[in-house]
Amino acid sequence: MQRIIVLLSMFFVTQFSYGQLINIETLRKNKKQGWQASVSANYQFTQNTRTISSFNANWGLQYSNNKHTLLIFGGSSILKIDTLDQVLNGGFEHIRYNYTCESRKWLTFEAFVQHQFNYIKYLQRRFINGYGPRFKLIDKDVFTLYLAPLVMFENEVYIDDYNTVTNQIKGDFILTFDFSLNDKVSMNHVTYYQPKLDDWMDYRISSQTGLYFTIIENLKFGVAFDFSYDAKPPVKDNSPLNKLFYSSQNFLSFSF
Repeated sequence: MQRIIVLLSMFFVTQFSYGQLINIETLRKNKKQGWQASVSANYQFTQNTRTISSFNANWGLQYSNNKHTLLIFGGSSILKIDTLDQVLNGGFEHIRYNYTCESRKWLTFEAFVQHQFNYIKYLQRRFINGYGPRFKLIDKDVFTLYLAPLVMFENEVYIDDYNTVTNQIKGDFILTFDFSLNDKVSMNHVTYYQPKLDDWMDYRISSQTGLYFTIIENLKFGVAFDFSYDAKPPVKDNSPLNKLFYSSQNFLSFSF
């Protein structure tokens, strides 16, 4: 059954751009004791004035033991355009540890590390590690709201005109909420704001809003809209990369 669902999901994704948003918040599972896992894949083929093929795969593991939660995520994407000789790809690996205070269930401390590359955005390597608190501001049956003001160290290497290498301390502010319209329909939103702490005009902001429909237990159909904005993008061939990337997706998700 799990193999059938993964194969089906390959036919339900439509991308309108190829910006990469790593939304860790939507990869989290409702906390249960022990191990949880998820896997997904999608393939898209488009032929009009050019032929475009893309493949994406993601996986996740989550382990919870009382106050402790370990999250491990990974993913990869491949994009082939007939007018380009090379294959463009991207990917990431992410590990996050959560400790929830026993006497203050609304307070969780997080620490994380992440590696990412995205040749579509001229990013050869991005390595980040960070930590900070996560606050559950609202906890209702139909609505939850979280705020996480984190700090992170970021190392980046770009394949641009200047072979840019950066090492900097940045903020990682996360606002996310879940809203259940009923037991079959829910909505999720997350926004990341990541400024340099010594230059707040140099920042990235990304956001995703998704609407999810439960088909059967653990199987959902969803519609999501993403956008990401980089105030100071890399420059390649004397032309800066677009500041704004956006995409719209239809997908199936399965967890177990």
